[in-house]
Amino acid sequence: MTTAGANVKIYYLSAVLAAVYASGVSAQEAAPLSDADAVQRFIGVWSLVHWEETLADGSTREHQVTAGRIIYSDIGEMCAVVMDPNRPHWQSATPTAQEALEGMNSRVFYAYCATTEMHAADGYFTQRAVIDKTPNMVGARRKRWFRFLGPDRVELRIDPSELREPVVESALIWERVVE
Repeated sequence: MTTAGANVKIYYLSAVLAAVYASGVSAQEAAPLSDADAVQRFIGVWSLVHWEETLADGSTREHQVTAGRIIYSDIGEMCAVVMDPNRPHWQSATPTAQEALEGMNSRVFYAYCATTEMHAADGYFTQRAVIDKTPNMVGARRKRWFRFLGPDRVELRIDPSELREPVVESALIWERVVE
């Protein structure tokens, strides 16, 4: 190999590594994960950092749900609870029927537990709800596309088949809760 050829390869490799470094993703994280490795990366407690929706007209909006936790286990189980922390308080310890309905509607409160099945090579996992705030969702399958953004951050995208107009994309950023 000529010196010029070697320099081009070194330059190319340097450019790739610089791009990976600038993205905040290590070379190891850029490589495809096995299902077992992906499961290990998810194990633990995660806190919601940001939830953004993209609308059909190309605009974006922050979802009103801004507080949440997800817990992933090493046996393929998970539980999630997310809510709008600014939803109105009830007037007493026991809500009126209207307060209960408003406090549990699908835009301000979600809660479910599910079994998961990893498909790391394809960048997603599925969840089958075993407990859900909404009775009709028990047994339902949800698909979540994932991308690790470093050792303690992950982006989860809701599969487009689950979105309602005008939302065309819905992405949540989660950060690992550490001691």
